[in-house]
Amino acid sequence: MCICFLYGDFVIVDAKDLDLPNTTVYLTGNGIATRLHKPVLEEFPNVNIEFIRLSEELSKTRDVAIPSDSWLFLGTPVYKHKQHILNYAEKCNKILCEKPVGLSTDEIKQIKNKINQNQVLFRVNYALRFLPCIEKIKEYIKNNNIKRITITCNANFNQSPPNKPWKNDYKTGGGVLYSILPHMIDLLNYLNFREDLNNITFQSTTQVPMNDVKLYSKTLNGVDTVIDINLCKDFDELTLKIETSDKSKTFDLVDASEDKISGNMYCNGTLSATSLISPWRISFKYLLENLFINPQDSRFAKIEDAENVLKVLDAILLQQKT
Repeated sequence: MCICFLYGDFVIVDAKDLDLPNTTVYLTGNGIATRLHKPVLEEFPNVNIEFIRLSEELSKTRDVAIPSDSWLFLGTPVYKHKQHILNYAEKCNKILCEKPVGLSTDEIKQIKNKINQNQVLFRVNYALRFLPCIEKIKEYIKNNNIKRITITCNANFNQSPPNKPWKNDYKTGGGVLYSILPHMIDLLNYLNFREDLNNITFQSTTQVPMNDVKLYSKTLNGVDTVIDINLCKDFDELTLKIETSDKSKTFDLVDASEDKISGNMYCNGTLSATSLISPWRISFKYLLENLFINPQDSRFAKIEDAENVLKVLDAILLQQKT
């Protein structure tokens, strides 16, 4: 089925009308790879999709052959990221990895060394950077003296028990700490509101955030930042609110023509990666269009960006040990 998205003031060109080079993408994982990667990739007629299973045993990597001009999309669980990248960096010239790329900055350092040694073109799927409305947000920030910025995300993602055992344990990458929160931290970083690691506090209904978190910080320039996430709500919402000394403006990152419950609240399912109007899906399509044409685009998140996100997660976890 040919799909043309209408997103706010932007029309996304049907992927079949794009003049993209012939590309093969090797997909791994059975979660995000099947819910998001595969269906969006199928909209690109010049992309061949091959599913591949990666072993965590180094001795078994010899059975895997990935052509140098092909991409590996790594959609395996967080706790497998490090070993998969360490094992396959020598076999893959180009890797797109799901966030947050490992469990800690210690793992990131090992990953960074490996991909640099092998000159891997490494990109991270922080796709919200590619939402069309982000350019409007950047322009608004440029023209105003910002005092406070708040990202709010509500959804029902965690109302049902996790479908995989590893998602019950933050030590394997489970919980809001490793799912939605990294996207929001990266978006603030991308907008130049990087949190001061010495000025981070948070609230949650659990000691280590699993279903909800309110993260408070200041940037080094003194701008207050707030990330407010609750994944056990009966509505969907994804907004970015910017406050100056005398006014505020809220940007709806969904911004669909669908009926809203009220304000910026949508029915559950809107934010799901399987929804055609989901910002995750729309931004991922924009990311792919640029990935296949210009992977050097400055909007792409690199290993250093993943490291900056994990520094914040490390700071949160450190508070639990003191």
